[in-house]
Amino acid sequence: MALRIKKQNSMKLRFLLLIISFNVFSCCLAQMENKANRAVFYGGFGTGLDYGGIGFKAEYLPSKHVSVFAGAGANFDKVGLNGGLSFKIIPDKKSTPFITAMYGYNGVLKTKSVVGNVTTFVKTYYGFSAGGGYDIRVGKKMNKISLAVLFPFRSQKFTNKYNELKNAGYTFKPDKSNVMGSIGFNIGVSGK
Repeated sequence: MALRIKKQNSMKLRFLLLIISFNVFSCCLAQMENKANRAVFYGGFGTGLDYGGIGFKAEYLPSKHVSVFAGAGANFDKVGLNGGLSFKIIPDKKSTPFITAMYGYNGVLKTKSVVGNVTTFVKTYYGFSAGGGYDIRVGKKMNKISLAVLFPFRSQKFTNKYNELKNAGYTFKPDKSNVMGSIGFNIGVSGK
């Protein structure tokens, strides 16, 4: 048990160090770039893992290729939290493809009794998720619509509990999916 806890903490520490390393590298690049004509901060509402479920995401771009983000929202259990990195492949285009990786909530299991429709079990699970998508600039300002397809890497605890509940006769609507979507509208703020 102690070994498993140490392994989970080690993975979290590695991810945190990865985020810090990318941020330091990106800040160095940012010193060489002209930020006057592009957004440096974004904030917006949406739905998906990067928005914590249904919620808000804040994004900072220390360089035009890299962003660091955090999201918080309602996930049908409690406040879902996620944080991660995105790499913008063609940042100067109106439609910018990106790849992303994050750590945070990536699954919720919730069951209800047949009689009385009372919640009998609900739990949020955390882990890594990765994916890709497009940022599409809209209007003459720096606003964007962000679309993504995300792949959650769920924990063994999630899988075990899901199988246990399925074997006990519970059904999930919607059932778990290994592919999830994300959509949001984000308002950009210039680096001037």
